[in-house]
Amino acid sequence: MGYNSHLHVFVALSAVYVAYTFYNLFGDGYVPVADDELFGSKAIDSKVYPFKVEFKQGDIENLKLRLGQEISASKKIPKRPATSSDSAYYGVDSEVTQKLGDYLHKKYDWKKGQARMNKYPHFKTRIAGLDIHFQKISNDNVTVPAEKVRPILVLHGFPSSFAMYQRLIPLFVDLQGSKYKYELVIPSIPGFGFSDAPTRPGLGTVELAHIYLRLMQRLGYEKFFVISEDFGSLIGNDISIMYHKNVMGVHSTTCQSNHPRRYLRLFVASLFPSFFMDVEDAERIYPLSKSTSSVLHDTANAYVQATMAESLGLALSQSPSGLISYFVEKILGPFNGKADEILADLKTDEFLDNVLVYYMTSSITSAMRTFSELNGSEKRHQTESVTSYVPTGCLVFPRDAFTQPEFVMYDKYYQIIRYNKASKGGRFGAFEAPQIVAQDSIDLFKFLDYIGLSLFEDLTFTPEDAYSRNSVF
Repeated sequence: MGYNSHLHVFVALSAVYVAYTFYNLFGDGYVPVADDELFGSKAIDSKVYPFKVEFKQGDIENLKLRLGQEISASKKIPKRPATSSDSAYYGVDSEVTQKLGDYLHKKYDWKKGQARMNKYPHFKTRIAGLDIHFQKISNDNVTVPAEKVRPILVLHGFPSSFAMYQRLIPLFVDLQGSKYKYELVIPSIPGFGFSDAPTRPGLGTVELAHIYLRLMQRLGYEKFFVISEDFGSLIGNDISIMYHKNVMGVHSTTCQSNHPRRYLRLFVASLFPSFFMDVEDAERIYPLSKSTSSVLHDTANAYVQATMAESLGLALSQSPSGLISYFVEKILGPFNGKADEILADLKTDEFLDNVLVYYMTSSITSAMRTFSELNGSEKRHQTESVTSYVPTGCLVFPRDAFTQPEFVMYDKYYQIIRYNKASKGGRFGAFEAPQIVAQDSIDLFKFLDYIGLSLFEDLTFTPEDAYSRNSVF
């Protein structure tokens, strides 16, 4: 064999190696499989039981005692230095925490708070050895044919809970003049609020997606829609990937692609940004060092929670004012404004309802452990590079640092039916702007009904074809 022949073989092998490496770096992954695993030790029980939110008077008095001591001690904290531009340079103004703590200590109406949280029914059922808390709400005064019933699985994030969706509920179940009947299911993630915490590791978003499918099936819903935000959107992504035959459509306020090919898209777009996105998105994303710095700043808490859940959780579970401060930062941040400006935009009672769900159940530590599971889950990392073929609507909010332009997400969401920008709000849009989220969701679901729920009816291949090796690069 001559020199040229050896050269040809070398070039061919090199080309194969480069193609193989490129495919493994930027190609699609495999759809994971979840089994009926046990994450708790409770006996099998498939019944659904009514539940009611109740706080013991002794626990209330203990919280007030701690708050009084913390409010007094907070007066000794040195005032922070003034900054010339960014008022959130050191985090949300501590005066916000002090005012909220004082309100909870002296003015919060505990009877009204519990009544507010119990306005819509609560239940518990046992799945995977854990008692799962959830709300199931429908308008029994509305009668429609079975095919017009639209079940919706609502997935919360961190540090939110069912308490932050109470103003969203009536916008669906009390809707006037609709030919559809919306039935909402709002579960608490295991380890959050009134759901049992797992007793062994391994409960990541893939496993949670499987638990939620079992929950919906237990309630009689074989097919359903999904509304998700923040951490719940990761679960929503996985349930749409794994159980695309059951999910009719997804509405997310945290559409986000971590697919490897997004980096290729961002690089190409940096050469001709105006061709791929509007001026607003281009200025926010480029230079990439600026947008990356913003995301790192906003995700610093996730890293701390994933690596120090026990130590941080212990501190927050024993300090109501500390928990309030942390929740203000995560739910309203990043927010450049003085205390009065922030509080004027805050639904104080509903915000404190959410804080109490975590504090009164001592669940902040177990909730933060979920981030450790997220980081350590091989299945979760695998789903990052898997495309969802379920019709998806994205609603982005101006104060959400994780917002991505639509073109970046095509590798993650094959069918982006709607991509809209809200006029106000942050990462937890359903809490800050429930009317916007409800209307955008309903518009998406009505449109999917109009086109027959799936655009694949008009294509020559099906999601099942793609799932044999999740799409072709």
